[in-house]
Amino acid sequence: MSQSITLEELQKLWNFTATEDFIRRFNLIDLKFEDLTTEEHLEAISEIERTLAKDLVVSGSHRKESWENGWGQNLIEFSDSKDLASIAPKYFGKYPLIRWKQQFIKPKSALMESGLLSLLIQSLVEKYSSEMKNLYEFGCGTGNNLVKIREFNNNLELYGLDWVESSQKIINLIAKETKDNKLHSAKFDYFNPDEALSIKDDSIVLTVASLEQTGTEFTKFIEYLLYQKPKIVIHIEPMWEPLDKNNNLDSLSIKYFNKRNYLNGLYLHIEKLSKEGRLEIDQYFRSFVGSFFVDGYSVVVWKPNP
Repeated sequence: MSQSITLEELQKLWNFTATEDFIRRFNLIDLKFEDLTTEEHLEAISEIERTLAKDLVVSGSHRKESWENGWGQNLIEFSDSKDLASIAPKYFGKYPLIRWKQQFIKPKSALMESGLLSLLIQSLVEKYSSEMKNLYEFGCGTGNNLVKIREFNNNLELYGLDWVESSQKIINLIAKETKDNKLHSAKFDYFNPDEALSIKDDSIVLTVASLEQTGTEFTKFIEYLLYQKPKIVIHIEPMWEPLDKNNNLDSLSIKYFNKRNYLNGLYLHIEKLSKEGRLEIDQYFRSFVGSFFVDGYSVVVWKPNP
């Protein structure tokens, strides 16, 4: 039986009030889905367990060339087509199942996960951007999130930062093709932050499933942010801390995080810095949205103390 995620569900889970523009974009996204049969659910669990039993590629600084090549493929496609749809990361829609509220579901649209993520980003950016002039997305990849942000905000200066050159080339080409003189790019390496790269006053910092790739090596970046003092920092990342270890799907998600050396300990570190008086936590929650393998879009929002 077909169901659909409602606006009321999102507002309650994500603790926000939808704007008119949010509602407009919400209505454009196909959020219809079906539940799995018992047999389908068991097979999905088995597939994840079989995957966890294999040797998997782990994240880290050694994977720079892989990301250069990956975003390079998007660059080629966008250069040829000039179609913004071609900058979407290839991992979206790769599997027929996604996670919603600690269950597997079968979305009608292969774009449902990316659509929910774009809505989550919009809910947060709208909530915190009213007095901001700039938004910096670190680990921005193809600039896909920045393009989505531009759809609902024409005022912010947008900066896309990533450690591979193909990312800057894509963003510069997007800016040229869309005639967006408020879209900029720069090179930035999470593992070796360049303190000479200054964050302007009245700025939001955003990371979306990119700190994921640092494992436990995220502390230099957090120190960089504490030094730069943006007005607000929004992380939408895979975090094990808000997940329920007693829930089977959450437990498998945590195992997958560990197997791939995904982000580990970000919230605990931010909480520690909060107790030390170095920053203030404004929000912390899980979105209940995930891909086939992980519940990877938990949120922590914080601001550096003066």
